[in-house]
Amino acid sequence: HLDDGFLRGRDLKMMAAAYLYNVTGDQAYEDIVNSESVCSSTPSTLKNSSRNQIYATAAYLMTNQTVHYPTLQQNMKTQIISEALSTEAGRMDSRPSRRSTEGGAPAYWRTAHFVQRSIIAHAVADDPNDKDLFRKALCLEADWGLGRNPLNMIQMTTAFTPLQSKRSVTQAYTSGRDDGFAGVHPGHTPYMNLNDWSPGMVMGRPSALYENSYPAHVTSTWPIGEAYFPSRWVWAHNEFTPRQTMRGKMALYGYLYGLSGNQGPANPMLTVTNEAIDGGSGTVKSQPGGIDCDSDCNEAYPQGTTVTLTATAANGSVFSGWSGACSGNNSTCELTMGMNRSVTATFEPDDSGTIPPDSDEDNGKNSRSDSGGCFLSILF
Repeated sequence: HLDDGFLRGRDLKMMAAAYLYNVTGDQAYEDIVNSESVCSSTPSTLKNSSRNQIYATAAYLMTNQTVHYPTLQQNMKTQIISEALSTEAGRMDSRPSRRSTEGGAPAYWRTAHFVQRSIIAHAVADDPNDKDLFRKALCLEADWGLGRNPLNMIQMTTAFTPLQSKRSVTQAYTSGRDDGFAGVHPGHTPYMNLNDWSPGMVMGRPSALYENSYPAHVTSTWPIGEAYFPSRWVWAHNEFTPRQTMRGKMALYGYLYGLSGNQGPANPMLTVTNEAIDGGSGTVKSQPGGIDCDSDCNEAYPQGTTVTLTATAANGSVFSGWSGACSGNNSTCELTMGMNRSVTATFEPDDSGTIPPDSDEDNGKNSRSDSGGCFLSILF
């Protein structure tokens, strides 16, 4: 499944062949693209309920290799522009929301952006009017997720980013909560769905959230996208998923970022936070220098600088992991400064166990009164 459409085995074969042709220039791969494409003889629907050739088509339209099937490529271009207009960009003028996401009004995936055809169409269109229309549609769609919606909310988590002080998603059924790392991973987008999926359990029943706080029939009478509940447990409402809510969002924002030509600040800022859990403590230092946090936790580095952070726990503490722009629990983390970044290092008390009695390190603290005794150490 891609975008709730179907990717057949032969569509996957075509996609692989298209990208392999781009890499190798071997015409045998291009021949496969031509034989599998529905546009080989005439423009034809690229994506419907039984096939999905969007991504293979994009690869062939963008190829830097010699095109031996110019009719195929022209048919693909004609079709992607037509399909983008009819299923996505052309809908922005008929919707009060001005959204261009594929299909009718968003149902389950209220926060998803399905505008991949419009992205490709903008990239290949020759007509300036078409190009302007697609750009406008993409910008309006991105604006919806960044605050132009009934909640005036950035529809994703923004912890550890420069946007974390803005109104945004604070609770989501996602990694970053009780998975060994503190905080919420940024960029995760919940469904904000209101339809019950598994009525037998509260986690699958968003109606349990709104039945006592919203008017009856909220799903049919309330503005789409307005009902968000800050709960991290009801997955049918607040789950983050790469397929439904993230892939289209990354494609949209990434493409618009590329169009902007924005290379980030000349001297992006690195901010480090030491998080102490139950009295744990430690320091983080950088190479090249600039960060010595506990005391100096902010430093601006030239664009493109590779910075290595090293976490060192104090006596009686252990380093338990990174979050934000770093992840994992290795004591070092390497990142490249292309934008402002925030990193959190978490330290906890060292509860590695009790020293066994009569050991050299015991110093009599756990001595026993008779040789027949039994010592049991239990770790919690």
